[in-house]
Amino acid sequence: MKTYFPLLAIILFTSCATLSTHSLENTMQKIEVSQNVYEAYKLAYKTAVEFNWEITNSDAHMHAFTAKTPQVMSRWEDTVNVLVEKTQNGSEITVKSKLGHTPNAKYVKSYLDMIKSKSL
Repeated sequence: MKTYFPLLAIILFTSCATLSTHSLENTMQKIEVSQNVYEAYKLAYKTAVEFNWEITNSDAHMHAFTAKTPQVMSRWEDTVNVLVEKTQNGSEITVKSKLGHTPNAKYVKSYLDMIKSKSL
């Protein structure tokens, strides 16, 4: 039993952390930018590459891509879907996270903040 205790403690700790940090509102985040949909898509894609996201699927005609975010000590690997849609004043960029955990949501927010700063 002694050899399994550390492993059991880690499993319990991570499952508790997973349950307590997951939030449905964290799974989808949006921003609006003034660029047209094509320019906004290019900006979102380029920024994802700068964030070292692994682009696993992309469709420039639909202005959408799927990517895996890197795992580090403070957050889990995540799969995100990025969609850019036309609005009256430019474009809206939506990122849907598969996990939605607080650390991952903060990371997605930093990605969207970077896009917003580049779009000004």
